[in-house]
Amino acid sequence: NRTTRSRGERPFDYEPTPNPRYNTILIMRQFIIMTAGFLIVLICLGLVISVGMTLSVSQFIWEKIPFLVYVQYPWRFLVFASFFISLLAGGVVLSWDMKEINGIGGKWGRYIVLGGLVFLVIGINYKYFQPQFIKPFG
Repeated sequence: NRTTRSRGERPFDYEPTPNPRYNTILIMRQFIIMTAGFLIVLICLGLVISVGMTLSVSQFIWEKIPFLVYVQYPWRFLVFASFFISLLAGGVVLSWDMKEINGIGGKWGRYIVLGGLVFLVIGINYKYFQPQFIKPFG
């Protein structure tokens, strides 16, 4: 009975919210969860193809497909590789359940781990943030 339920408890058979955008987001989220394995396979396949097209192994493909001349340089496929890597990284972050990690829990645990990773990446690549030369002013 809905009248006897305690405050703050969500019923299993709750009605959709009146906000249609929220319902659309829930439907999209459920679709992504249901097709996660297939999406991961597609993303990995796209990553392998885009990295493979930058290597000399794919030279025969560049020679056989005439419209690839308009791409001009194989390393332009690295844009796609970085896109697929970012999709995979976002999928990993989305699938994290921080309650399973001992010592780091709650809603702030994910932010602590991600912040640590950001500082680690910046720290490792700090030498690339320095200018190669400084042009004198004036």
